[in-house]
Amino acid sequence: MKKRETKIEIPVLVLLCLAGLCVIIIAAGTLFAITNGTGKAGATESGENTQKETGTRSFLETGRLRIELEAPEGGGSSVLVVKASIPYTKEDTAFQEELVKNLPEIKNIITGTFSSLNYEEIQSIGEKKLKKEIIDKINGILVLEKLKEIYFEEFIFFE
Repeated sequence: MKKRETKIEIPVLVLLCLAGLCVIIIAAGTLFAITNGTGKAGATESGENTQKETGTRSFLETGRLRIELEAPEGGGSSVLVVKASIPYTKEDTAFQEELVKNLPEIKNIITGTFSSLNYEEIQSIGEKKLKKEIIDKINGILVLEKLKEIYFEEFIFFE
C-alpha cells in the first residue's frame, strides 16, 4: 500500500502562523491590561472621562454643559457653556460612587440654576454666591457627605 502524504501549501501555513501570532498578541495585551489595572472606571456614555486625580484628591467632572440663559427684557438670548469639577478624597470610594450615581441630577441642578438667570444677573450675583447656591442644592441630594467646593473649569458666554 502506498502512503498518501498530505502537503500543506505555503500560503495556508503562513496564514496559520499569522493567526497564531494574533492570538498570542491579544492574550499578552489582555494579561498586561489586567495586571496593570489600566481599565479604569469613570467614563460617561459619550466616552468622555468624568474623573481625574491629583495628589490625594480626585475630581468628578460634569463635562461641558450648554445652558440657554433667560433672555433679558427686550434682548436676545445668551448661551453659557460651563464645565464643573467636584472634588472628593481619593480614598472615599463610597462618596465617589454616590457622586457618580447622582451626576445626572447634579448636571440638572447646575443647568437649572443658570438657566433661570440672564447674563447681567449672573454678573451681578457673583461667583461666590452662585457656587454656594449650587453647593447647597447638590448637598440636598447627597447622603454620605457634603460638598464644600465646586470648581468651574470653563465658564464661557455666547450671545
